[in-house]
Amino acid sequence: MTTSYIRVEEDLIDQTNEPGLIARVLSRVLPKANPDFERLHRSVGYWYLEVHDSKPTREIGFTHSGEPIVLGPFEDNYGLWTDSPILLEPSEYPSVAPEEFESAWLSLCERLEQDIGHEPA
Repeated sequence: MTTSYIRVEEDLIDQTNEPGLIARVLSRVLPKANPDFERLHRSVGYWYLEVHDSKPTREIGFTHSGEPIVLGPFEDNYGLWTDSPILLEPSEYPSVAPEEFESAWLSLCERLEQDIGHEPA
């Protein structure tokens, strides 16, 4: 099994602060898949994805300024990418160092545990 870490731009967010195309499409297919984070998806500027054999398995959404704000799967939140049938070719996207992904993942898990009382998976 091949694991890759990639960055995917959510470059279709318009200036009215509407969700980008990816978030809109996936949220129609997967309504209520992310009860804690659904309201934050419109603020995502780019994603870090952990991909196993073309399938997203973990995701972190960042604001345009680089703050991690959503992740999945986490508790009752399945994730936009991880709960979809989409397959990705990692070589078509910029890579992310595994350590950078893990650092952002752990940092956001700790913050969520403090902010909303959830414990990291």
